[in-house]
Amino acid sequence: MALSYDEAVAQISGPGSPFETMEESVNGVSFRVFKNAPPNLRGIFDGARLDDNIFLVYEDEEWSYKKVMEHADALGYALVHEYGIKKGDRVGIAMRNSPSWIVLYMGILMAGGVATLLGGARAPLALGMAREVSGHTFTFLEWALLNLPIVGLMLLIGWLVIVGFFPIDV
Repeated sequence: MALSYDEAVAQISGPGSPFETMEESVNGVSFRVFKNAPPNLRGIFDGARLDDNIFLVYEDEEWSYKKVMEHADALGYALVHEYGIKKGDRVGIAMRNSPSWIVLYMGILMAGGVATLLGGARAPLALGMAREVSGHTFTFLEWALLNLPIVGLMLLIGWLVIVGFFPIDV
């Protein structure tokens, strides 16, 4: 006999289950939360740092959790120590979906920044207008979106950082 929706939810979120839920008060408001979940994204990221299992596959590349975290950690460090990103600074991402996008997003969050997602098809003028509206410190923009015949890793031009897809073993 098939379970009803409510019975299935009760079964997977009940006491002792991996997805057990409980009531928790946040700023005086009661929420149902997962009892066994990490308290924040940092906890999720920390759990991935030593995991050699495959996290994502892109074309012929396989990225482990550990390798993605190494790149994201290095980027987060560079954003703080080389580019002066401070907690709450907005950093734009104007790229197509790729492993680079994921690393950028995670690295920005690790640096305390706010990832401002601008999509991968913005014209330079639209990016400038988006900067005015969002106030982001600078933007990561994919080379291919500029239709430039130049290949490179990263170039900082004022508030614009241009990136190419970087291979996993950079």
